[in-house]
Amino acid sequence: MVAKIIGKCILLPVIVFLIVEATIFFSPFKEKDLETDFAAVIIDKQQILNATPSPKIVLIGGSSVSYGIDSQLMQDSLGIPVVNMSFQYFLGSDFSFRQVLGSLNKGDKVISSFEYIVTKEGDVKEQLKAASYFPKAHDWIIFETPDEYISAWLRTHIDFFRNIILRLYDQTPFNPTIEDKTNTFFRRAIDKNGDLVSHLNNDPIQFPLCITAQDSSFYTVIENIEYYTKSLKAKGIDVLYTFPPYEEASFNKDNQLIDKLYLNFEKYPEIKLLDSPYDSKYPNHYFQDMCYHLSAEGRKQRTLKLIQNFKSTELENAI
Repeated sequence: MVAKIIGKCILLPVIVFLIVEATIFFSPFKEKDLETDFAAVIIDKQQILNATPSPKIVLIGGSSVSYGIDSQLMQDSLGIPVVNMSFQYFLGSDFSFRQVLGSLNKGDKVISSFEYIVTKEGDVKEQLKAASYFPKAHDWIIFETPDEYISAWLRTHIDFFRNIILRLYDQTPFNPTIEDKTNTFFRRAIDKNGDLVSHLNNDPIQFPLCITAQDSSFYTVIENIEYYTKSLKAKGIDVLYTFPPYEEASFNKDNQLIDKLYLNFEKYPEIKLLDSPYDSKYPNHYFQDMCYHLSAEGRKQRTLKLIQNFKSTELENAI
């Protein structure tokens, strides 16, 4: 009797597991997701990065870099190829660095910029989603324990399964284009340098003030930046840091926290700062849909400032 009960207890989760996996494997949305899901842009960004000769500038960070840099303008001004490898904040700083390591060569420069809500570890569920499109990305995900991997894997697959079921009931067409005035995050939303450009002709929208993470979580990001600054310097690769653009009212609200984070950078003299948080404070009309996402004009102004700061830093290093 006990054996039968145990057998049923084991059989039920096995059946559920098989149903979930079969649904994901035979999903009718696979091809559509590969075409439209923003996470699938990792395929294109890696292709751009690997096809770009050295020496080159590689941009990494969250959506503030995706939205906020005109890489072509930067490339034309500096005479160096520029590749934008940024995605969204929840991938974390360590994943952002690890994704580019295999494509860097002596003489390359990495410009990093992370929103104040970024963590070093990132969201492993989101990282696994990116890896479902680009399997090599599994190498860039760090799990402290097997339990952590199993938990993240299960959550990711349950998410896939749930989304498939929901979409079976709601098959509203999703055919985003760069030319439309509503959609932002989809696979073909980037240009040949990797910049997000789908928002440039969208109307800006009102947004609430940002909420920053606790300073303790961002301290590990700063340590992470220093780690890669040191390790890549030994290979002849420079790492520089530029503070994320931040909407003025949100900045003023978070002024004390941002000051603490800025002071914390002083503990890590290896990190080369291109600017200060105050240089990256912009008025509301320079933003698109949240306090980190610059509009077309904001993107231009930030890029011009970044170009100038980069040139000044290079000149100082040459003296």
